[in-house]
Amino acid sequence: MDIPTPTEAGENQSLDRAAKRLLKDKELSLLVKRWRDVHVEDVELRLATGKLLNKHLGNPNTRQTRGKGVLEEVCKRLQISVSDASRFRKFAHLFRSADDLKKRFPDVVSWTWTRVRDLLPKLDSNGELKSDAQAKPDNQEEIPTFDGFLQSLSDLSLDVAEVESQPDDDEVKDLIAASEDLAAAISDRFNVQVSVAEGPEVVSPDSSVRMRAA
Repeated sequence: MDIPTPTEAGENQSLDRAAKRLLKDKELSLLVKRWRDVHVEDVELRLATGKLLNKHLGNPNTRQTRGKGVLEEVCKRLQISVSDASRFRKFAHLFRSADDLKKRFPDVVSWTWTRVRDLLPKLDSNGELKSDAQAKPDNQEEIPTFDGFLQSLSDLSLDVAEVESQPDDDEVKDLIAASEDLAAAISDRFNVQVSVAEGPEVVSPDSSVRMRAA
């Protein structure tokens, strides 16, 4: 077993204290209330959430072995996934504000969280586009067709069948959350009721998706 150096031990204790202060921060209670009524594409709220997490947990690019339990508790209160919390932290680390985002990418007419989420993997540690990534303005974006959408779903189904490993509990929760997002998007766009139903236990084989015409 590795024995932490005095410096590492001090850093871990400092992070533990910071993580515990996060749970007592009044701003967290305000964010919980905002998340209950949040619009699915609220960029400002996600930025505020990331800033609060970074305030107490530090740079999101630094590997952190402590405070994980506190982060999971925060996500439980906000009813968000740990993976989404990580995206919010990266977003808040790269951009000071929503205006900062708009100024640095002026060609994009409007920003939604879906667009920000898709942009994040294309950015380097300074928030600049990587050499192999290009941001397209709204008027240059390709408009997906319904046939193309169905083909994407079909391809996704084939990909799922090829997955060999089984997800752990946290990954199952992320899978259900992502499936619920897709179900909500389909329901809103095509007026078809799509629901994601969890089995008696939160495990992959017991989860199912039911579709029926509205």
